[in-house]
Amino acid sequence: MKRLRLEKPYGTNVVIKKVECTNHLLRNYINRLRDISGKRKNDKGDVIPGCYRKVVHDRLLRLRYAVTEAIKYRRLEQTDRTYEATLTLLKADITNGPSHVFGDHTKCQSYFCEGQKKGEENIVPDLKIFGVWDDICRARNLLTYHTESLMYGYNNNSAELYNSILTKYVGGKRVHFSLKGSYQLRCSAAVTAYNSGPNRLSLFNKHVTNKSPGRFTKMYIKRHIVRAETRKRRRCLFSGPKNRKKCTTIRGPDENYGNVSHDPLSELTDVEIQQLKNKFMENLKLTEKQIIDLEMNTKRQHQCDEWHLERKKRLTASVFGKLCKMRQTTSREKVIKEMFYGTFSGNAATRYGIAHEDMAKEELEKIIGKKIESAGLFVDANLQFLAASPDGLIDNDSLVEIKCPASAKSFTPEEGILMKKIKSCTIENGQLHLKRNDSYFYQVQGQLHITRKMFCYFCIWTPKGLMYEKIEKDDDFWDKNMKSQLTTFFTEYFLSEVLKDSLILNE
Repeated sequence: MKRLRLEKPYGTNVVIKKVECTNHLLRNYINRLRDISGKRKNDKGDVIPGCYRKVVHDRLLRLRYAVTEAIKYRRLEQTDRTYEATLTLLKADITNGPSHVFGDHTKCQSYFCEGQKKGEENIVPDLKIFGVWDDICRARNLLTYHTESLMYGYNNNSAELYNSILTKYVGGKRVHFSLKGSYQLRCSAAVTAYNSGPNRLSLFNKHVTNKSPGRFTKMYIKRHIVRAETRKRRRCLFSGPKNRKKCTTIRGPDENYGNVSHDPLSELTDVEIQQLKNKFMENLKLTEKQIIDLEMNTKRQHQCDEWHLERKKRLTASVFGKLCKMRQTTSREKVIKEMFYGTFSGNAATRYGIAHEDMAKEELEKIIGKKIESAGLFVDANLQFLAASPDGLIDNDSLVEIKCPASAKSFTPEEGILMKKIKSCTIENGQLHLKRNDSYFYQVQGQLHITRKMFCYFCIWTPKGLMYEKIEKDDDFWDKNMKSQLTTFFTEYFLSEVLKDSLILNE
């Protein structure tokens, strides 16, 4: 997958995405919920009464069913709605699934249920009191992150089944099958077994002898068919996935292959290079209406193709701090390589942030008493090679940036800062204060300038608390410390690499 993203075999305007197996997503979801039902304490360390753990365990199938039925309905729904709008509705349905299962039907769609049933008890408030609800929401958020994969509904059953059959025929790696035709013969036998099942014996016998197999062979075939049908009826859940060792991806030829570096710009004149740069900058321009439409169409951010396509042509606020704080003598080559050819696709810390960001938003909404709306990709109206994707919007003048540091998950935000687990902030007079020389401050000021908002609610969230600072837009800081640095980096380094990458792909 990483190699495909680096090589871009379909061109620069096609986003290659990994579609997750639906079975694995649902299995992992239920496994996480089952783990919650087996723990005597929640993630905050509070004791969970056994009756509530039992309720969660007893309703695992209903929680899975709520997801699969929502997927089925949205996939078959006949409507003029856009694909992005359908995915947004599916995500809302999956998000509401646990509430529906545990008796809260305030946000249920009409197709989903008919409301509170007679004698049904709403236990969501009780689950919130004992901290179980936060753990359930964490598992749910990791599932909704893959909403588009769920909409596709693909799985790798066929590949896994064939590989399991092949392993039986070749004996794993325990036997030497490199003699003439040996391995190929066993692979062919595995294909026949996959396609025909136990009937392969009957087909083979008829092909060789032109006769039907004998009584005992038929009994064997019938017995295997009955066993397969019985297994299919009994199977409702699967075992947990196995962790696989990640392999290092290398772009292009082996490093010892010879002189593999190639700069297509070196073959062009200065005039030709300048013409390419001018053409790229012209294609980058958007009207005011296009900027607004782009933000509206990319609310799902990383899950949206258009977000990826427009973002990779620009410098985004998440890297502003790194770029603006670089010394004049520091080489930009390493940063450029990371931006264009980096293979980072997430780790435990990013997964932790995904699982908790929605919970942090809900808690911040309660504290400030305002609704946080989702945000898409904003493009700077004047410097259109700059872009930003804040975590949310408040009213017409504010945005939200949320950090959920995994390093401080066992502490309150204040404790995490005092113990140096959170190094970007300080505590001043009991209030959160983001350091003005930290990369996060550059990110915030970049977001405020690009989105043309006045304030940013910078929030630090842990399972044990939340603190925020309302940061005001600072135009002087932008002009003195950011604007010229970002412009120089884009025109002198980033733009050349974009053109080089494009020319290599067109060769």
